[in-house]
Amino acid sequence: MASSAGSLEVSAVTPELLDKARVQGAVLVIVTLRVPAGASRDTVATVKQTLVAEIASTRHRIVRELVGLPQIVLEASDDTLRILGASSNVLRIEESVPRPPIR
Repeated sequence: MASSAGSLEVSAVTPELLDKARVQGAVLVIVTLRVPAGASRDTVATVKQTLVAEIASTRHRIVRELVGLPQIVLEASDDTLRILGASSNVLRIEESVPRPPIR
C-alpha cells in the first residue's frame, strides 16, 4: 500500500519525458488535475484556468480540453513539464501515445 507521502509525488515528471520534450521541442501529455472527488464542473473549470495561468509563460499548446472532466491534453515543452510536475493542481502527467485502432 502506498504511503500518503508517496502519493504526493505522483505528478512528478520522469527524466525520460523531460529529455524527450527537450529533444523534440514538445511532447503530447494528458494532465489529470487534483480536484476533490465529485467536484462540480465549475470547480474543475477553475482549477484548469489556474493551471493554464501557471504555465502561461512557457511554450505549450492546449490540444484538447475535456469539458467537465479533470483532464487536459497539452503539447508541452520541457519548461512546461517542470511547472506541471511541481504544481499542486496536478495529480498525474502521462505521455499520450497514439495507438492504432484494434480490429
